[in-house]
Amino acid sequence: MWSYNYTFTYSYFPTLCHHGIKGQKWGVRNGPPYPLKKNENKVENSKKSDIIKKTVSGHFTIPRESTPNSITDCVSNKTGKIEKRIYYDENGLMARAIHTTDHGNRKMHPYGKNGEHAHDYSWGKNDGRLYDERRELISEERKENEDIL
Repeated sequence: MWSYNYTFTYSYFPTLCHHGIKGQKWGVRNGPPYPLKKNENKVENSKKSDIIKKTVSGHFTIPRESTPNSITDCVSNKTGKIEKRIYYDENGLMARAIHTTDHGNRKMHPYGKNGEHAHDYSWGKNDGRLYDERRELISEERKENEDIL
């Protein structure tokens, strides 16, 4: 049995209200206007040390926790280049991030030639909140990350 929603206006004439999108099938949700690829994760162990390096691509949120003493490279779907490199500490919490761009916001990230900068993360002991400090890359970080800069 069909049911209709009626809305009465000030003139007290019933008006039929339609909810949904014309041509939309029942039970089908509209997604974003671009296709999302599933995250393609690659994991490799560095022979030099006990650091685990991961590569993640796709539209995603960076987790605050990961494997302790690991590095995660985040690859852009648009350019295919590494946009950021995330370092995790001995507890597995996000400790530092190296970003290769200014995110299209030069005013908030006035660093480096292309906006490359670092974020230092600290976690509140009592509240567990993330505290973020942006800064210019130092020369050792530039040398260490020259493959993505």
